[in-house]
Amino acid sequence: MADLRASGLTDETIRAAGVYSLAPGLIQRFFSARKGVPAKIQTSLCFPYRGGTFARIKLFPSLGKFKYSQPPGTSARLYRPFPGSEGALCVCEGEKKTLAANQAHLNAVGIGGVWSWLSKGEPIDDLQFVEWESRDAIIIPDSDAF
Repeated sequence: MADLRASGLTDETIRAAGVYSLAPGLIQRFFSARKGVPAKIQTSLCFPYRGGTFARIKLFPSLGKFKYSQPPGTSARLYRPFPGSEGALCVCEGEKKTLAANQAHLNAVGIGGVWSWLSKGEPIDDLQFVEWESRDAIIIPDSDAF
């Protein structure tokens, strides 16, 4: 909770998005069975994606630049924690930034990283769920993305 609150997220936003601490025994689902969970990882925050079949986790502590994980063999996905609306769309880098944008009453979706709208050089399938025609898109990257 401290990490989420440090990002300015309210308990109401956290609850509405369904973010929760993942039990240590379940962290294995986000790493290959062959390599296992790095010994340094103690806990994680789980960001469930709409539809209930995919999630990404934030690792504590992080492994250098490796801060998040998702199930092995899965592709990048579009994070849509809340139903969207018409008008300009903010595309945020990261789940917490997406939640903060929605909390600030912006129409926002998220991607896991600045290039996570691509998978194997092709746009991810989830992009088809957004009406892009006649709509401004504002990209909000992490400050260290460029």
